[in-house]
Amino acid sequence: MYGIYKLYGWDGLTKLIGNAKILDSSSLIYKGVAGGEYPIGVTMEYAAYRYVAGGSKDVGIVYAADGAIVAPEGAAVILNSPHPQEAKKFFDYLISKPVQEEVFEKFYRRPARTDAKTIAGLPPLKKIRVLKKFDPLEANVLEKDILKKWKEIVLSR
Repeated sequence: MYGIYKLYGWDGLTKLIGNAKILDSSSLIYKGVAGGEYPIGVTMEYAAYRYVAGGSKDVGIVYAADGAIVAPEGAAVILNSPHPQEAKKFFDYLISKPVQEEVFEKFYRRPARTDAKTIAGLPPLKKIRVLKKFDPLEANVLEKDILKKWKEIVLSR
C-alpha cells in the first residue's frame, strides 16, 4: 500500500481500497486468482510465482507499468561482533550462488545474485520498472497512517 500511496497519494489509495475486495489472508488472493474466483490480485512476486513455476497456465505475473515496489531482504555482519570472521563466512555462504539458487528453487525468493539460475519467465530486475522512491524508513513511519486510513475506508463501506 505504501507504493500505491507514493505513486497516487491518499486519493489513489482511497480509490483502490474502495474498489477492492478485502480478503482475510494474502494467500486467498493468489489461490482465488488461480482458481478463477478473481480476475486479478495484488500480491507479492514470490507468492504468485509459485503458481507460474508450478505450471499453472491460467496465472501470470504482471508488473505495474507505473513502477513495482522492490523491498529488499537482507543479511549483515554487525560491526564489532564477537566473531567477525565466522559472521563473514556465514554471510558469504548465504550469498553464494548455490544457496541463492536453492532459496529461489524452494521459496521463490528473487536471488540477490544476477548470475543465480532462476526459472524461465522471471524477468531480470533490470527489465522491471522499479519505484525508485521506496524508502523503508519512510514506509515504517507511514505504516500507522496508512493502516489507519485503510481501516477508515474499509469500515465506511
